[in-house]
Amino acid sequence: RLKTGALTDFDLFMDQGWQVEACRTERAWFEAAARHALLENHWTREQHRLSDEAWTQGTALRQAERFLEAAEAYRRSAEVEQASGRPRMQDLTAKLSLAALMYQRIARYGEAEPLFREALAIRQQALPEGHPDIATSLNSLAELLLATGRYGEAEPLLREALAICRQVLLEGHPDIALTLNNLALLLETTGRYDEAEPLYREALAIRQQALPAGHPAIAGSLNNLAELLKTTGRPAEAEPLYQQALQIAQSLQVPELLWTVQGNLADFYAKHSQRPRAILFGKQAVNTLQAVRQNLVGTEQAIQQSFLKNKECYYKHLADWLIAEGCLREAQQVLEILKAQEHFEFIRGDLCHTQSTQDRSDSTGEVCHAGA
Repeated sequence: RLKTGALTDFDLFMDQGWQVEACRTERAWFEAAARHALLENHWTREQHRLSDEAWTQGTALRQAERFLEAAEAYRRSAEVEQASGRPRMQDLTAKLSLAALMYQRIARYGEAEPLFREALAIRQQALPEGHPDIATSLNSLAELLLATGRYGEAEPLLREALAICRQVLLEGHPDIALTLNNLALLLETTGRYDEAEPLYREALAIRQQALPAGHPAIAGSLNNLAELLKTTGRPAEAEPLYQQALQIAQSLQVPELLWTVQGNLADFYAKHSQRPRAILFGKQAVNTLQAVRQNLVGTEQAIQQSFLKNKECYYKHLADWLIAEGCLREAQQVLEILKAQEHFEFIRGDLCHTQSTQDRSDSTGEVCHAGA
């Protein structure tokens, strides 16, 4: 049986010598194809417009620190982009990656991971081997794996990303520092301090050279190197780095950076028997966290609980130090914020048993003064 259709009819008409009919058939086919292309282009443009609109909404929500809503907007933007029939690859991978990043910010790792993996797969298929955008996706996925304790999976991704960055980027590029920092963090976390330290130092040197003074990434590198020096028993080297990081964090007022450095300084002084200073910086860290929690009022309860669950150690450590200094009322107030009365009673009971022995000798304890 012969196939039918405009072009098939055109061939038949030409074979029969019916040129006029053939021309009419050909014209009808081209007009139908043009109308179809016009409709298809209109559909694609409309889908792109809707995708970009959702992207803009996501950006506004991210800037307002409404991370779950931002994640959903970015995800919706990516889905509409894919449905357009002709997705813009760079836009699609950026939308997938940002949706994943927003989910990661609120510890929704199960929703973030497949989006990171999809963005990486698209880039690996569409871009030439060794493209810097592939390194970016490798880094992003590795950061999530680090956050979920899957160090064995994260390490090869970070090493591949670093190899790409060193090969295709100019020496001293900030993206090299980012990958160095993440790989150093992994090595430090897995106890390979001798391997981690030179990477932290290289990352810091690159950032100090390539970024403006007072950039948050510089503070992050100072803080990370200080943490390693503290862990490896070099407090004299660590303290000035913490102080430099704190100065930058205070000037920028970036909450996550600020409470991280404040909390690390508090822990540093606690470990070196300077409990009043530990309490001072511990209070600062808790105050910073409380300000962020205040901004989360009105968001889903699950988001608020997730944020607090990941940060409760700041409150509990501060309470421990206050109790050790005899400031029981302040400690109770801190723990009441967490509704952690059981923790308070346990530590208080343990401390009372310890202090009953000390009080029979020569211990008097110091008065705790309120910090900032």
